[in-house]
Amino acid sequence: MEPVQASARRVDGGVTVPIRLSADAPTRVELPPGLWELAIDSPRFWSAPVYLPASAAEATVKLWPRATVTGHVSPRSPASATLVVRFAARNAKGEVAEPSGTIDCAFRDRAWSCALPASELDLQFGLTGYATEFRWGVKVPAGSVTDAGTLDFAPGSALSGTVEVQKHVRADLTAAEVSLSPANVEGGAALRELTAKPNSRGFFQVRGLAPGQYVVRARAKGLVTQPRPVEIIAGTNAALKAPLILAAPVTLSVSITPPVSPAGQRWQVQLATGIPGSDRGDVLDRSLASPQGTWRARALTPGEYFLQIEQQDGSVWRWERVVVGDEDLQLDLLATAEKVSGAVFLGDRPLQAAVQFGDDHGQTLHADEKGEFSGVIPLLTAGDEVPILVSAETPDVRRTVRMKGTVKADGGLRFDIHLPATTIVGQTVNTDGSPEPFAGLTVRSDSDQVVQQLTSHEDGSFQIYGFEPGTYRLQADNFRKRSSVVTVEAAETSDPVPVQVVLTSDEEVRGEIAMGAARVAGASVYALPVNTTTAYVPHATSDAAGRFVILLPPGTETYDMVVVPRGFSVTCARIRREPGKIVHVEVTQAPGTLTADIPEGGIPLLVHDGAELSLPWMAIRSGGTTEPSDKRQRLTVANLEAGTYAVCTGGKCVSVYVPPFSSAHAAIQ
Repeated sequence: MEPVQASARRVDGGVTVPIRLSADAPTRVELPPGLWELAIDSPRFWSAPVYLPASAAEATVKLWPRATVTGHVSPRSPASATLVVRFAARNAKGEVAEPSGTIDCAFRDRAWSCALPASELDLQFGLTGYATEFRWGVKVPAGSVTDAGTLDFAPGSALSGTVEVQKHVRADLTAAEVSLSPANVEGGAALRELTAKPNSRGFFQVRGLAPGQYVVRARAKGLVTQPRPVEIIAGTNAALKAPLILAAPVTLSVSITPPVSPAGQRWQVQLATGIPGSDRGDVLDRSLASPQGTWRARALTPGEYFLQIEQQDGSVWRWERVVVGDEDLQLDLLATAEKVSGAVFLGDRPLQAAVQFGDDHGQTLHADEKGEFSGVIPLLTAGDEVPILVSAETPDVRRTVRMKGTVKADGGLRFDIHLPATTIVGQTVNTDGSPEPFAGLTVRSDSDQVVQQLTSHEDGSFQIYGFEPGTYRLQADNFRKRSSVVTVEAAETSDPVPVQVVLTSDEEVRGEIAMGAARVAGASVYALPVNTTTAYVPHATSDAAGRFVILLPPGTETYDMVVVPRGFSVTCARIRREPGKIVHVEVTQAPGTLTADIPEGGIPLLVHDGAELSLPWMAIRSGGTTEPSDKRQRLTVANLEAGTYAVCTGGKCVSVYVPPFSSAHAAIQ
């Protein structure tokens, strides 16, 4: 076969090297240092771009015969614009296979023409501000011109997805119905439930959606799916990341022993959908059990759920992860009470305090003037270590400890809580020395772990008791004000030296997020200060117009910004603050995925466009994963904006290019 003309372009721009590739033997090319994009330029062949560093030993360029697809756009579409065309072949199992990719295809006078690989392709045509158009199984013969017809782009937002049937269940997908119910949508009461019919592949699309939150589900004869919450952003297309699974509905029945709570009231039961790898979910039902302790949830589909048994005051008594299969499920659960007692001391003095077991929704008991408390809490064992929050007004104590109970002769557990008689006192003030009332205070240990959070009094004063002796880091914040981090000493002394915590005005950063003319609402924006310190990561959410305001610590000049928009690519960069200037963030819908395989330990970093970010933090924020394995860890950062990134750990760095709609891998030994 005759040589194929190609070119290597350095990704950071400036250099292009022409190449003639041979199909009969390897072509050796000497490239200067950098990351390169290898692309062919042939009227007969098509190939996806190949990305490689100059140090790469070899790369393979796969060729397909080239073909042309043409068509028109309807009169309600722009006369001239650029289509984003996604294409993919499918294998015998119906899975996406090569060739696949994305190209930009400009058109004028409503006529378009695109060069694509010859194959049988599924095609998606995207136009900013319009619902995506789809063409399925288009046969594109080599060397031919195939007419895909007229693309009738409907203005506004749309939702697309697929419906599948659970294994071992037979159903006609075209007989199913997908419904989209408004939950919190602009125009609210005027909106009605929208429906769509899947095609034989299970694909569906609902067009003309107002911005806001919806619940999507599908039904067929005798089959249902779990409801799925979705959010629609003005002028954009949303797609379900996972299919809706039709399955025969099952019933979950719960029998609780004892049938009523220790307060003599009916139990309250909450059921939420499960999110893999998370302890959170979307609440499906929260209602009272019967006086006999029975409770049911009907029309569930197989999957993972979270079940929570509560007292009517909201205190959580039991929490269960429940896996529902193909058949009705009966659960018999014990909500047994544990008798506990104990005493609270501050130094050698008894402390009258509230003693809360567990998290923010745990059971609270009250210690009297002798420091003694007793009561019932959810069942524990002697080996359980439980977090206990001790709160008192005089002196002002708010301290969380973790401890195990000791078994008493009557079988109950006893917790004797001894808090050190340490004291930290001070005042939150403004730069002119006037008190700053009700400022939030965050206390951290030397290892940067949050030890406690509290609030100063009306005169700005605060007192912190009961910490283990040592050095702590203290920072105060209030509405648009913040202090620097102050080092304080917790010591057992009757005459502590007061510390003054001075709050100054935050630095304000205003910005807007858009994709072309479409404003992006509901995006999470994080700003990590570089030249200042803060007790937490400043965060904001873009409004319906795509605008946001984020507050940074006083004196911040440089910060690393991370934008995580729903349905768009995650983008990040280091920014120098310019007072009064609006930060404009342009996002795309062409994400890639980065997987890093690195040694465990240390603080691995992800570096991009000057920003230096914690790699595990980015994996979590982007919806990726972290997986430890044999003294190594594998971290996946999902939905990343295409571009060049560096992964660094243990003094070593490796650069990698993340291509759109594809994956890249970085490994450090």
